[in-house]
Amino acid sequence: HGATLRRDGYALEIHGPSRLSAGLIERIKASKPAILAILDIETGATPPDDGPVVHLGMQVLSGEFVGTSPEMLEHVTVTLRASRHPLCVAALRSLAGSRTA
Repeated sequence: HGATLRRDGYALEIHGPSRLSAGLIERIKASKPAILAILDIETGATPPDDGPVVHLGMQVLSGEFVGTSPEMLEHVTVTLRASRHPLCVAALRSLAGSRTA
C-alpha cells in the first residue's frame, strides 16, 4: 500500500498515495497498541532497556501466553510491571482479565 504511519500522541496518522480499504483500517486499529510500541522503539521514544519488556507485552496481547502455567504468568506479570509503557499496561490488564475468566 505504501502507507506511512506516524505517532501523534496516542493517535496514529496514516499517510499514503491512495485511500486504504476499510478492512486494512480495521486491522490497523486492532493492532494500534503494537504499532505504537514499534514506532516508539524505532524512534527512540522507548528506552532501549524497555524494548524487551514492550515486546513481551506485544506477545501477551497477541495471545502467545494463553494456556501457560500460573508460574510463568506470574513471572510475565512481574516483568511487565517494570514498565509504564501503555502496551505493557494493556498487557497487564489482559492478564488480569484472563485470570478472572
